Amino acid sequence: MYKCYIRSILDYACYVYYPSISTLQLKLERIQYAAIRLCLGYRQSTPTNILLAESKLPSLRERAHFLGKSYIAKILSNRSSETRDLLLNFYNSQSNNSNKTLSQCIFSLLNSNIAIFSNKNFNVYCNSFKSLSHPISINLTIGQDAINSPNPNHVIDELINSNHLTPIYTDGSKITGAPSVGCAFLCPADDHHRTRSPSPLASIFSAECYAIRDALDYIIEGNDNRSYVILSDSLSVLSCLDSRRLNVKTNHVIFEILEKHLSLLQRNCSVRFAWIPSHIGIRGNEAVDALARAATCFDSADHPPVAFSDLAQTFRRDCRAGSTSDCENDGRSKGKTYFVLYHHRNSASPWYSNRGLTRAFIVTINRTRSNHHSLGESLHRKNIISDPGCACGFPEESLNHILWRCEDYNQPRSILIKDLAGLGIPAPFNIESLIAGPNITACKAVFAFLTRCRITI
Repeated sequence: MYKCYIRSILDYACYVYYPSISTLQLKLERIQYAAIRLCLGYRQSTPTNILLAESKLPSLRERAHFLGKSYIAKILSNRSSETRDLLLNFYNSQSNNSNKTLSQCIFSLLNSNIAIFSNKNFNVYCNSFKSLSHPISINLTIGQDAINSPNPNHVIDELINSNHLTPIYTDGSKITGAPSVGCAFLCPADDHHRTRSPSPLASIFSAECYAIRDALDYIIEGNDNRSYVILSDSLSVLSCLDSRRLNVKTNHVIFEILEKHLSLLQRNCSVRFAWIPSHIGIRGNEAVDALARAATCFDSADHPPVAFSDLAQTFRRDCRAGSTSDCENDGRSKGKTYFVLYHHRNSASPWYSNRGLTRAFIVTINRTRSNHHSLGESLHRKNIISDPGCACGFPEESLNHILWRCEDYNQPRSILIKDLAGLGIPAPFNIESLIAGPNITACKAVFAFLTRCRITI
């Protein structure tokens, strides 16, 4: 809901209008904070750094920089764009001392010396209609047959032998920290292989595309009358070739593959494609996977330019890292307990993502983890009530007291203790250990206890 109704409006041209004055920034940020509180049920007193850290949403400033650099990278890929000329003229005529977001994005990207692939127009407009629409034989079902078979190699061999095909296996590899991305193709019939080491900024999608393109180049160089099948474990690349849903963001190597395949088709050379799953023991796939992995170890001095769409991953990582760092720095003075006990900096998704949980459950755990809830201890800490005591007479109404000690809830507590014991959680219990992960099953038992007791956190 936040992304559809709030962020979509804030995003529009934010790298242009995002203010450099802190008071104006705060006005925009308050819109974001209010929306997060409304969506996730946080109390008004919850520190803003907890809101961002728990929801895994970037700050508006970091989001503006991410979108700005993504836009500039796209413009730089089109050499006929007048906006591109304006950007380059601005970069060459100005000094990097502006506090405007768009200016910072321009200098940040152009000073990085990243080689971005560019064409005379956006790639989708630089190719013949025939190359974009000619028929391609792509088998996306043989891979599932191999998965279901006790002998996947037999399934692949049957495809090859029954159709008298020469197989070429392709693969790409991307390893965190490696000096390059790797890709390779292998033609067992010719005992030939070729590897490539694109820029580490390239995506695994690009690596798989390069491998297929290089395989087509090999077929073109061979200039024989054999029929080929290119066997790739990249379902995303083959699906892209099959669907032809092409736009300005489509990787330029996809268009090169289409052009090369058309040229082979016009020479009456049959080249079909098939998807095969990885890591199920298919001999050719295992061999080419090793070649692609080895290629990641080479730091080539002549990396090909990177597709602008590939840079989105780098920009998104920088956006998340910058926002996380700001939240953690603020966590030294506010939200200390949350950042010590519950913050997971390496997780890109919030703890409740794709788990099918009810909003009431999510709100309860969110408020508990933030330590800003509706029990006496929290309300007293924020000077909302004068007495933090529990109705049972205990001097402090904390969640740990309610769950494990309050005599008013002895009967429903027995069910909670039984449920936790059944999960293998040893006593003594404390809520901090249950919500640290959080342990979803244990938290559901706690939520059921609170529901039975009609306690709203």
